[in-house]
Amino acid sequence: MRRNLKNLFVLGGLLLGASLYAQEKTVTGTVTDPDGFPVADAVVKTTSGKEAYTDENGMFSIEAKQGDLVTVEAMGLPTQTFSVGAGSEYKVTLKPSETVELEGAVVTALGITRDKRSLGYASQEVKGDVIQAGRGSNALQSLSGNVAGAQITAPSSLGGSTRITLRGIGSITGENRPLIVIDGIPLANNNVNDTNTQRGGGGRDYGDGAFDINPDDVESINVLKGGPASALYGSRAVNGVIMIKTKTGKKGREDIVVNTGVAFESINQIPSLQNLYGGGASDTFETVNIGGKDYQIVDYATDESWGPRFNNQEVLQWYAFDPEFASDYMKTTPWRASKNDAKSFFNTGVAYTNSVSFAKSYESTNFRVSLSNVNQTGIVPNSTLKKTTAGINLSNKFSDVFTVTTNLTYTRTDGFNRPEVGYGDNSVAQKMFQWGQRQLDYNKLRDYKLANGNQRSWNRTSWDEGTPAYSDNPYWVVYENTSKDKRDRFYGNVEFKYDIAPGLYAVANVMGDTYDMQVSERVAVGSQAMSKYSEAYYKFTEMNYEGRIHFDKKWGDFSLNAFAGVNRRHKTQSRLSSSTNGGLVVPNYYFIGNSLDNPTTSSFRETSEVNSIYGMISLGYKNTRSAFR
Repeated sequence: MRRNLKNLFVLGGLLLGASLYAQEKTVTGTVTDPDGFPVADAVVKTTSGKEAYTDENGMFSIEAKQGDLVTVEAMGLPTQTFSVGAGSEYKVTLKPSETVELEGAVVTALGITRDKRSLGYASQEVKGDVIQAGRGSNALQSLSGNVAGAQITAPSSLGGSTRITLRGIGSITGENRPLIVIDGIPLANNNVNDTNTQRGGGGRDYGDGAFDINPDDVESINVLKGGPASALYGSRAVNGVIMIKTKTGKKGREDIVVNTGVAFESINQIPSLQNLYGGGASDTFETVNIGGKDYQIVDYATDESWGPRFNNQEVLQWYAFDPEFASDYMKTTPWRASKNDAKSFFNTGVAYTNSVSFAKSYESTNFRVSLSNVNQTGIVPNSTLKKTTAGINLSNKFSDVFTVTTNLTYTRTDGFNRPEVGYGDNSVAQKMFQWGQRQLDYNKLRDYKLANGNQRSWNRTSWDEGTPAYSDNPYWVVYENTSKDKRDRFYGNVEFKYDIAPGLYAVANVMGDTYDMQVSERVAVGSQAMSKYSEAYYKFTEMNYEGRIHFDKKWGDFSLNAFAGVNRRHKTQSRLSSSTNGGLVVPNYYFIGNSLDNPTTSSFRETSEVNSIYGMISLGYKNTRSAFR
């Protein structure tokens, strides 16, 4: 009897324990992102089918039984699961699993994010905070020193082209630039500089596509250098690929970010120049009689310094022959090296960079809008550059299986009087350091024009003839022989993603990149070269239409990642240019109709289309992978 009672008590205790274990209770908690911020509108589900959402403070409350599994999901963040135990309060952090956190996730070709450990090739990523730390106007310049094996040459002129080499120089005559891809959009990084400018023969560098990227919008840059890494982009990725991912709205966060910065630049190094001998080709001065008085005069027409040794001799300098400058007229000055030499010509360049962005996420939507402005003055006087960029990133989950993501960016660039580089008539550096005279006082050169509009050049044809022999006054160059350029650029992507089944999904993309650019250049009447006015109009459009199907699955130690896709790329580019011929009829009137002879006009148009089929299979066993593309 006692034994039966004991068994009855044991059975009753078990039934009571089972009843208590199955009884529902209120489970509460908070959900945060990896940075510790609360996640609003996260979905909290139990295995019994109960569902709840977090509030604006990331807090939730749901009925669950001990032993239930609770899943927490939020757009743009990893899903987490926990088991309900004896406690009733839980803190959930939506962060990557330990494997992903240790190895890292990187953006690879076609904008696909993958576990870095699963890649079959080397990949190097630079975070956005590194790009933004320098507060520069060009996003890619900040890669210098942060990517192994990358050779990055900053532009030598205001807003000029950034030279990037990832695999060394593959061609001495062709293009060595890597392909730039931003949010999956292949971005044209070409420039409108002619071959003569690119090879140092003279001309103005009007920059390339990399300048149109707002550094404050960059979340990360991943550099793909090897053939396997960039193979999916075909032949145009032969020099490597720079993958740029821009910032998006984060689930559960509302961000308003304001950035401002100022950067200064100055001449770092100039050629070493001698200070023993002045301008001319002889070691003695010529003596001339002017108004009954003998003067020693300088060999003004020789634009080199092989002349007499500096010894404070009294001579007539180039600026002593213009009566309207009474303080200098017919007055001799000591023959010596100038304290205000070529280096004093250059200014301290200043670049002001300001940006603001706003990001917000809701239950199924997240977005980010940004606006930035760059206002820059160059080291060469009378040169400026302005850039305004507006961008929007929007993602909306219309259902559990269908998501649409849009990235749109508009950039307006206005350049004025970008300096001429290389060996050209308007290259002030070439006139200073390859030629020039060492006694020139650049404070005197500032008075570069007479009241009648004629130029005052140091390089006079003779003492009584002020026409420039070879070189214009550098201040005449930067204030009279100017240029203007304007570029309007729009690029964007619309992506449709449909989840067909667990591990199986389809993606469709429409990507576009288009810009219009106008350039005008002047050579004033009175310059050493023939007066001239030219205009050029450039237009570029590339559209990519792409569809892919992906399969990503893991079974124990085995995994399979594969996709196949098709792409149609349609590109159109054109140029229309016109120029005066024979000089300008009326000084200071700059339009094509002011040409002395019939203007010269040329045009160019090219259209191309490329259709592609591509795919990849990556097989994995215990994180050891073999990939086929």
